[in-house]
Amino acid sequence: MNGVWGALLPLVVGSAVVPIQVVVVLLLLQGGGRVPALAWVAGVSTVRLLQGLVFGVVLRPETPTTSAPGPDAASPFTASLLLVLGVLLLVMAGRKALDQPDEDAPPPRWLEATASMRPGRAYLFGALSMVVGAKFWVFTLGAVAAIHDAALPTATGVLTFVLFVVLAQTLQVAALVVAFVAPRRADDVLGPAAGWLTRHNRPLVIGVGLVFGAWFAVKGLTGLGLV
Repeated sequence: MNGVWGALLPLVVGSAVVPIQVVVVLLLLQGGGRVPALAWVAGVSTVRLLQGLVFGVVLRPETPTTSAPGPDAASPFTASLLLVLGVLLLVMAGRKALDQPDEDAPPPRWLEATASMRPGRAYLFGALSMVVGAKFWVFTLGAVAAIHDAALPTATGVLTFVLFVVLAQTLQVAALVVAFVAPRRADDVLGPAAGWLTRHNRPLVIGVGLVFGAWFAVKGLTGLGLV
């Protein structure tokens, strides 16, 4: 169990710190309110869970696993996913450094619409942001593959993936908790946070892309026996 979380933790952190999704939730909380922000997170979670369901079935072995891999073992498929994710993040960082738009970020008109976005639309946009975002697919597939490699019992594997989904949205969930638990102070806390993330989005994207891109690329190359 410790081995699978050693593989999942970088994926959790990498998913959680993607700045644009946190910015969207904060903007929704400021403009549309708590329910649209909750709907956005629900849309993101729904797609992640569906991805886990579909690819968990695809990757499930036909016969019981006779022996569990070592804590640091990874299948060639998992290693390839990590390598792809690393390359995607490094490309994202390079594009941002050259002042190119992030292809996985919601279009500007989505961000402008957060001030009046209703819950149903927020849910659909949250789900769509996951469907069209290549790196989000690879994050989730990497988690599914890591759980598969650990040869966990079915129930344990399902619970582990659900926990991954929750933890992957830690910052978004934290913003929702603040908004629901302390609504009167939420604007004082979340407003400056949204402003700071918006102003520093470029260096944050570059930093996240370089650090996690290099990490996942090395992990993937090591798993494939190339380094």
